[in-house]
Amino acid sequence: MRHPDGSFTTFDDPKAGTGTFQGTAPFSLNRGGATTAQYIDTNDNAHGFERFPDGQFANFDAPDAAPGLGSTGGTRPSTNNAEGEVAGWYIDASGLNHGFLWIPGTP
Repeated sequence: MRHPDGSFTTFDDPKAGTGTFQGTAPFSLNRGGATTAQYIDTNDNAHGFERFPDGQFANFDAPDAAPGLGSTGGTRPSTNNAEGEVAGWYIDASGLNHGFLWIPGTP
């Protein structure tokens, strides 16, 4: 994230892998300073997370997401609103796309 003074805050989800095509990919920053993103773990599975302004992470997966499909499957968050709710999409075990809404504080 770039601050008004030109400095940056960088971050990686603690569960993200460090191999090729793994790591953290942010997608949206809301007015409150929360960022929604995905991370790819060491097994090449995609997961969602929200990083809050205090630096804490909330990781989540859509209930029917198929993380075993590698980087072509899993949970794909897209945007977060002012309340921190995250909308996105996931890929199931059949390879079909579906939408989801994640609300902070829910499993």
